[in-house]
Amino acid sequence: MIAKEKNLKLMRGDSKIYTLRFQDKETKEAIDITDWKIYFTIKRRLNDSDDDALLKKDVSVHSDPENGTTQIQLNPSDTEDLLVGSFFYDIQLKRSATLIDTILIGDIQIYGDSTRRRS
Repeated sequence: MIAKEKNLKLMRGDSKIYTLRFQDKETKEAIDITDWKIYFTIKRRLNDSDDDALLKKDVSVHSDPENGTTQIQLNPSDTEDLLVGSFFYDIQLKRSATLIDTILIGDIQIYGDSTRRRS
């Protein structure tokens, strides 16, 4: 599978939900993703280890797995300490112990927020 390239924007300290839908390319039928795991990772440099990632989110409980839908939910606590700038991200899916595919790659622009209070 060749990853699709898409650049993203994110405001530091904000909530964000990325909704992913999986379907068969030919039949357009939804794919059951019940046992899949989704990885969302943001890094300064592509060769940084996952331990050095700016942000990592793993999703194994999906919003509508039988109909191929999941969400990557970023909360303010996930994003409030992110560095401002342009970074690399990818989204991978793990279908089994041996089947891992990168489905989205690109740059993610993190913008600074003026308002920092949370109460």
